[in-house]
Amino acid sequence: MAITLELEATLKRQRREKRRMEKLLRAHQIALQEKQMEHAMLMGKKWDMLVEEATNKKLIDNFMVFIEAIENNDPNIAQNFDEKAMMNIILTLLNKDGDDSS
Repeated sequence: MAITLELEATLKRQRREKRRMEKLLRAHQIALQEKQMEHAMLMGKKWDMLVEEATNKKLIDNFMVFIEAIENNDPNIAQNFDEKAMMNIILTLLNKDGDDSS
């Protein structure tokens, strides 16, 4: 009889420990999902920043070619430069920056 009571008490403790561990597991799974969603969001932001940086670099590189053509009196390159396209890109970038701050 004493052995049975001892086994029941042990079993009760093990069940309690199992419930505690299952609850902890669920909490950790939820935390992991939240971290995974945060990671995905941050990776998306990083990608957007890299794309924007590449666009800005290309814009600057193209503009520098135009400036060098003017400095070197190279009318062929200077004539090929599309000022309207450059202004549209600049306006788009400025408008985008304005939208981010609001």
